[in-house]
Amino acid sequence: MTGGTAALLGRTGFAYLYGLRSYAAAMLWSTIDPVYHEYYADQPLTEQVQLIPTVRIVQLLDPQFEQSYYIAAWMIARRGDVAQGLEVSRTGVENNPASGLLRASYAQMLLTLGHQPKAALAQADAALSSPDTVWYTDEDRCEGIAIFAAVYDLNGDSARADELRALSEALRDVDPVQQIGGSHDHDGDGVPDH
Repeated sequence: MTGGTAALLGRTGFAYLYGLRSYAAAMLWSTIDPVYHEYYADQPLTEQVQLIPTVRIVQLLDPQFEQSYYIAAWMIARRGDVAQGLEVSRTGVENNPASGLLRASYAQMLLTLGHQPKAALAQADAALSSPDTVWYTDEDRCEGIAIFAAVYDLNGDSARADELRALSEALRDVDPVQQIGGSHDHDGDGVPDH
């Protein structure tokens, strides 16, 4: 076997194994997502700690599985370990630098829990200036833009904040039937659980 053939087989094997890992992560997530949204719908997010080990396994199997970082970071932070929640959020952004959802979530955590408006501004700038930023749903984009507007406002750039608020409102008005910009209120107390 030549060096080129061995390298090709190595790359193919790695891609195959990574595909299996991604598949396993997706299968695990598909088992907890209905449990999280339906079975435990009456429990606040902070009470659903039984999901954390599975969410961590999903992250280890597929570091690009964005939703796992988003959920885990807020779950951990709201249980009182803000530093660990911020760390999970930061790791999510490192592993998924093009994710608008993770950058917006991290910026929100830095702003509201970490009291770091300049660090939050860096996340907003990175998301808004990169042509590679990806938003998987209109709802995520609408909420992310609204978060970035708050970040700019608190950093003294009211003109940019107004521009982003107008964009967020325009996105919200595109499809009011889907209620873009809504939130999950699992326990029905009127306060979003995540």
